[in-house]
Amino acid sequence: MRFISIAPRDVGTIAGVFKNICNSLGFKLKTRVTADDMSKLILHHLGELSLSNSTRQVVLVADELQRLNMSQLEAFAELYDGMSAIGSNLFVLFAGNDSGSRKLVKSLNEDKYELIRGRFFTQEFKFHGIRTYDELKKCLSQYDSNNFPEDGVSYTQYFLRDIVSDDWRLDSIAELIWNEYESHFKVPLELKSWPMQYFVAMVRILLTDFFPRYGVEDIEQVKSMICESINVSSLVKNLVKQANE
Repeated sequence: MRFISIAPRDVGTIAGVFKNICNSLGFKLKTRVTADDMSKLILHHLGELSLSNSTRQVVLVADELQRLNMSQLEAFAELYDGMSAIGSNLFVLFAGNDSGSRKLVKSLNEDKYELIRGRFFTQEFKFHGIRTYDELKKCLSQYDSNNFPEDGVSYTQYFLRDIVSDDWRLDSIAELIWNEYESHFKVPLELKSWPMQYFVAMVRILLTDFFPRYGVEDIEQVKSMICESINVSSLVKNLVKQANE
């Protein structure tokens, strides 16, 4: 498996995609390298990978689908054909922002893109943020059950061991967090889910800044810190940005 992330600076060409893949794979490119040169370099690498497993298959995860245009998908089709020519299979998993990818996904339904659609877009899986209290508590419990380092204490204890007891758990304040989120953000902003990047940012602020500084004993203060950490996470700022786009 190989992972690439489409860069925002991409110029919107097939060569741009190949260069992006080469950079993600750590290849050093010559100054005047062509799209064909990069394509051959990538195919050689993927071909060798496919020969190292019994399935002769390579999975390529391409993140930030919304940064691609329709013509750039031909770059992946070229790689797919090249792998097929040597008896190997390239499975491309595209991941993208739902709203940002909407225009591209809609275009895929056009007849002229039938080949691209058949090769890369036969299945779709939608991921969501936190939607319920139970989901929130389960996410918080991961900080209590996973250790850092692996043979050390939990993430919760790693950051808060100087101010809380050994048995204190982050998921013990799940109800407080949910109530603050629901009353100040979810309901008034009509949020269907809490995007994970903003949830993680909130937890990071609580564990590394607010709680170590102010403690967790004063419930009203904890509520205020939760609310403020959600604000600082840029959740609202991002919603305003999306609304204005």
